[in-house]
Amino acid sequence: MGKDQDPELSESKGGLCDQALLETLLVRLGIGLIRTDPRGQVEYLSPLAEKLTGWGTTEARGRKIERVYQVTPSTSERHLPSSSAEGLEEAMLVSRTGQRYPIAQTIVPRRNEEGQIRALIIAFQDISRRKLADLQLTRQATHDGLTGLLNREAFAASVDGAFKSMRSKGQPFAVCQIDLDQFNLVNNTCGHTAGDTLLQWVASLLREEVRETDVLARLAGDVFGLVLGDAPVDEARRVVESVYERLQHFQFTWADKTFSIGASIGLVPVESGDWSVNDVLRAADHACAMAKKGGRNQIHISTLEDEEITVRREDEEWVARIRKNLQEGGVTLFAQPILPLSHDEGGQLHFEVLLRMTGDDGLLRSAGRVIRATERYGLMASIDRWVVRHTLETLRAQPSEVLDRVQLCSINLSGGSLHDRTLLEYVQQQLAAARIPPRLLCFEITETAAVDNLEQARWFIGELSAIGCRFALDDFGSGLASYGYIKDLPVDFLKISGEFVENIASSPLDRALVESINQIGKVLGIATVAEAVSSQAALEAVLTIGVDYAQGLWVGPPRPLAEVLAPQAQ
Repeated sequence: MGKDQDPELSESKGGLCDQALLETLLVRLGIGLIRTDPRGQVEYLSPLAEKLTGWGTTEARGRKIERVYQVTPSTSERHLPSSSAEGLEEAMLVSRTGQRYPIAQTIVPRRNEEGQIRALIIAFQDISRRKLADLQLTRQATHDGLTGLLNREAFAASVDGAFKSMRSKGQPFAVCQIDLDQFNLVNNTCGHTAGDTLLQWVASLLREEVRETDVLARLAGDVFGLVLGDAPVDEARRVVESVYERLQHFQFTWADKTFSIGASIGLVPVESGDWSVNDVLRAADHACAMAKKGGRNQIHISTLEDEEITVRREDEEWVARIRKNLQEGGVTLFAQPILPLSHDEGGQLHFEVLLRMTGDDGLLRSAGRVIRATERYGLMASIDRWVVRHTLETLRAQPSEVLDRVQLCSINLSGGSLHDRTLLEYVQQQLAAARIPPRLLCFEITETAAVDNLEQARWFIGELSAIGCRFALDDFGSGLASYGYIKDLPVDFLKISGEFVENIASSPLDRALVESINQIGKVLGIATVAEAVSSQAALEAVLTIGVDYAQGLWVGPPRPLAEVLAPQAQ
């Protein structure tokens, strides 16, 4: 290529030195420079411009800029004389030999004192490396680094795209979730390197089995996802069965060990309906869970209308509502009275604290639905703490004459809280802050939770009992081995399950069970409470049997805690 100089810089020895310096700077900065006359005919190319365009200055001089500097969009489309230095724009430079370079360019007119254009300066920079880095970052954001498959976020976007095709073109689709059955065995037996290698092998295998139009992703750990676009149910089933058969026969060998892998697969066809991406992903996860629950190594097909999927979706909505209500005050404490039957305590207060939550319609809901949702999604510990703190704050706000009447304030604790050693410290801190005598509090834990966490329950009860708190075993009789372990739990009350009490007046079997539980309580020195007393006949029956306390709608419905504690309510 020629070494011609820019005519404006080559008029003197000093000009030659300035041009050499300029060209050195431009090369170091990675900037190409082209100068044209007012008619757009090339006068000069810097060394980098010569390299990228493939034209030397000598052979390019006098040629139209569009011939030498071929970009998309083309320079002719930009009307060169009116170009300004408002900023850089990206384009694709095609060299004389056909090589393509992504560039950032700007075009600046040079004008004389009368404002007439005397030259055009085109400055541009090869941004190939930056573009490559951008592509790598984009790939990292959308792909799994280990397998090269799409990640969960990109997978969700693909499901959204399938929805759009279904709604605009009537194309049904299906979403599949694949969970490897023996991944943990490989990982634990042979190490993480073996586990990673297995995932890479499975990713390759899945690529071979699915259609070219299908979207494959690694969702998490050993879980893969598949979007089958434009696939009626039968076609989706065919593809998934092919994947299943391939995984069935796949054996993974590491060192001297060979493993049969297998997979639990959930498939959800989507043909119509106003569903969301989350609805479909949730349904696929549920279908996969059903395949595992059914014995693993099988395909389970669910529909978006399945009752359990609907319940799960509603639970997730409740979890979001619960979080919001806890933050914004949409949770209210109620209290249901507990009536002493064996003696008259002269207006003393015994009650169980209950939770009520505001629904979207503004109405209060009982805790039954709240508990199911919070237990499934791990929010019960937060609920337990909220109830403890706000109950103690409410008690602290009462005048002494009201607080003196409180004999028993029962607070429910979830089974998960028995595993939380920090809850003990939390309760102690809240008691100290509220200055409430610990003897007023009675913590209720269900029989099932106590059996599932027997050692932990024994420790937890012992620690809080030592500072004066009391404990009740809730829903007693509903478990499997009630009589066998009750002597080992230092509780103060047995709350007889309402399923036996509700029909006690008409069911000899229920009456016998209540009598039996009450007798056990007498032998162990534990007071008994009949739950769900809903009629006068039921109240008279438990009174005749000798139960110590009664609780239920017939005794008194739940009311706001502050209202139960109000002096005028006494």
